[in-house]
Amino acid sequence: MGRFQVLLLLLAVSGPLVESLTTFRVNGTVTCATGKDFRVHVILMEDDDLGSDNMIAVQHTATARGTATFTLVGDQDDDVGVEYEPYLRIIHTCRNPENPKALTYEIPLGDVKKLRRYFDLYNYNVDITNKGEENYSIGGKSKFH
Repeated sequence: MGRFQVLLLLLAVSGPLVESLTTFRVNGTVTCATGKDFRVHVILMEDDDLGSDNMIAVQHTATARGTATFTLVGDQDDDVGVEYEPYLRIIHTCRNPENPKALTYEIPLGDVKKLRRYFDLYNYNVDITNKGEENYSIGGKSKFH
């Protein structure tokens, strides 16, 4: 099979390239039950099957105790397929004090049809205590500042 045929097959299987702008708005709280100060970054991402995932919006919170609120607003367009697959990536230090390394916790928000102009998710509450993996990246950076 030639290169051109492989490219056509790939485009047919992955779905059409739809150029529509969707505005995402997500807000809520993260809860940490350790009783200690913690740091948190909340990032709204869009899962891409081809290439790296897209960062839609980021909120950095310096330090919090108990709960921290977040509000994320961003636009997404130009994605292969007929749906967006948004998810929250929460990078935090809410864990047992014996291990101070940050954790990354990812939460899928469901599939969103591209024809939808707005995606609103309000009062999304997440308990992040000791949840996540010890690998993380914020825009390609691996340090938690």
